[in-house]
Amino acid sequence: MNILILGNTAGLTNDFILKTFPNQAVFIFGHTGVKNSRKNKITVYTKHYENNQLEDVFDFHDYDQIIYLSEYLNYGHESSGEIENLIRLLECLKDRKNKRLLYITGPILEDGKRSLQTTTKDTLLSWSREFGVNLKVLHSPFLYSVINKEDYLYKLFVRLDDHEQVELKESSQSQATFISLSDLGDLLHKLCERWNDTYESIIIPDPFQLTFGELLQALDKYFPNKQVHFLEERIIRKYDNDPEKHHDLRDRFAWFMRYALVRDLPDIYEDYQKQRKGSLRVSKFRNIIDNIVKQKRNKKLAAVVATFLVFEAFRYMTQGQLQFQLIDLRLLFVVLISTVLGMGYGLSLIHISEP
Repeated sequence: MNILILGNTAGLTNDFILKTFPNQAVFIFGHTGVKNSRKNKITVYTKHYENNQLEDVFDFHDYDQIIYLSEYLNYGHESSGEIENLIRLLECLKDRKNKRLLYITGPILEDGKRSLQTTTKDTLLSWSREFGVNLKVLHSPFLYSVINKEDYLYKLFVRLDDHEQVELKESSQSQATFISLSDLGDLLHKLCERWNDTYESIIIPDPFQLTFGELLQALDKYFPNKQVHFLEERIIRKYDNDPEKHHDLRDRFAWFMRYALVRDLPDIYEDYQKQRKGSLRVSKFRNIIDNIVKQKRNKKLAAVVATFLVFEAFRYMTQGQLQFQLIDLRLLFVVLISTVLGMGYGLSLIHISEP
């Protein structure tokens, strides 16, 4: 079975793919942290809707199941042409034999007011009927994934970590409805396995009904000196996902959300720390490079000489070791200098890479 996942793929992981779609060939079209794996039958295409690259993806393979992850799964997202991308996708499906499309979007506000999210859903439904696409819509709580630097929780954690004064455009009583990738993956596996040809709009119930006030209180353990102010105490946002009202998934699949965001915080915070430390190391390295580039010519030359001496010392120490005989360290040095300081410096040093 070939499965294509596209849209908001930034927070996906290899572990999620393997557990959700075991022994299936999975293709991802979008920016993602998932790595290609021939062994695990995972293929990643770089996201680019222009120049017919989306159409090319459908020329490579036939897909038994297509899953589109909406931007509305990100809390506080900004729309960037999702309707156009969905129409482009449906046009690709128009003449295909297999037309199973699962559109996963965010939760609906309880007040039922019309929004760009509902307009996107209605447009998708209208076009899918016109093109004969077998569509299901899944309204999910917001996803959280601290490996994604654009994730709401990751950004919040960074600001709290940096001791910033944080102003949230929320009420402390507004609902903080979030779902883990693990819970969503378990449901996706069941939905795809028991797919039928009937259009459905399915709501994932949130049994925890957490508020932002309770979430920030739980974060005291990890950010004891945080400064947070709620700006919209008069506007309380609630979502239409009460488990007493929406229990179809429990009845049909014996499925329900297991991981509460607050109870999952120790693991989430640990993952965040690993991700943040990696980002800080990269940031420090970039600062060093930027400082070198901004220096005057004589200081740049001094940096080149110092780097050359380091490479020569390393080359001397590794003489006779077979694995390093396959690497031309002097040529590597020239490439490094060209990358950091420009081709002018690299070309002036090219003669040292000659035997």
